[in-house]
Amino acid sequence: MDCDGGDRAGWNEVSPTTDNTQDRDYDTQKDECMMLDGEFKMSDDEDEIDDLHSGFLRDATQELAVARRQLEEQEQRFLDAKKVQQHALQSTIKYFGSVERKLEAQMDHLNKQHTRYEEQEARLGELLTKAFDEPNDNTTIPKCPTTSGAATTTGDAASPPPKRTKTSEPPAAIVPIRALPARKASIRPDNSDHPAIDVAPTNQTSKKTKAPAKERRVPTTRRDAFEHGADIADHDRAAYSYPGRWDVARCGHFNTISNDGRIMVTDKHGWNVVLGSEPADRFSVLVKFPSSKQKNSVAIGLTSDTSLCRLSREEAQQPFGFNERGWFLNVQLGKLCSKAGHDNARYTQRFHTGDRLTVELDPATRRMSFYKNGKHLGVAYTDVHETKMYPVVISYDKGVKVSFE
Repeated sequence: MDCDGGDRAGWNEVSPTTDNTQDRDYDTQKDECMMLDGEFKMSDDEDEIDDLHSGFLRDATQELAVARRQLEEQEQRFLDAKKVQQHALQSTIKYFGSVERKLEAQMDHLNKQHTRYEEQEARLGELLTKAFDEPNDNTTIPKCPTTSGAATTTGDAASPPPKRTKTSEPPAAIVPIRALPARKASIRPDNSDHPAIDVAPTNQTSKKTKAPAKERRVPTTRRDAFEHGADIADHDRAAYSYPGRWDVARCGHFNTISNDGRIMVTDKHGWNVVLGSEPADRFSVLVKFPSSKQKNSVAIGLTSDTSLCRLSREEAQQPFGFNERGWFLNVQLGKLCSKAGHDNARYTQRFHTGDRLTVELDPATRRMSFYKNGKHLGVAYTDVHETKMYPVVISYDKGVKVSFE
């Protein structure tokens, strides 16, 4: 049966009177052709699906084979490890078995020795019992010696042993020692060839006699002590005690004042200034430095500028030319700082924690001096014509402690 559309014209020409019948036959043939085309298409799709199924099945089979091989390899490794562990366990059991057998043998040996020792002990006890129960008549028991005066007796009195006497020998002859004449010193009048002149020895020694020490004048008054640079005696320390306190109204931002105003301690880093509450021309303080490696200035002295402590927190972190506003000793370095032009000028050795600093201004001569632990360090400043000056301490580091005595 031909399904092409060209045959329809031939049918119309052959049988023009039977158009309806031919149309129905044509439609029937067309439907059959479409059904055949659909079957052909379905068969193609089924082939593709079969190919996909076969490819998927092939891949799954390969993956399963790989997984089976890996499982077999792991199982083999597990069996090998199990054999190694079983061998190690058997070796350990064998070792402990041998150790146990050795211990049992040693225990048997010790038990046998213990049995022999018990038999020997029993035998020894029997012998001792027999020896003490049946004493021999010929056996004499010795008596303990007794002492009576200087004689020692063992039943009968025994005479003391004879004393040994030294044989008297004649004393050795004394050989007289020849006295030598006194040695004379030989001197020459000069470096010439003149013969030496013998001089009889004298009792004078060649050592030079030390000149007597010059008696030091002991000052009797404080003015006398200041002029002659004398040290401060312990009984004079009360005269240098400051009557005031550290002024909480004239201090910086980074300090703590305690002990009724007698102690000042810095609690932060930054320039900090603290003034005394009363003017004075002398005072004594104890200093304590922080344990840090920073060695910034710790200046102590006198000032008449009561606004010296008015520093803002920003200014306290910037350079501070305090030496132009008073008369100070930088105890951290032992150097002078003053409005007379001193800027860390050399004066003495640096102070240490626990040292006592004494500041004194002579109102008559207008000279200013410092003392370290009561020892006068010399006149530091002259022509100090300011009056009504206050004690002051200026520091930067945290942990500086200055306390009035």
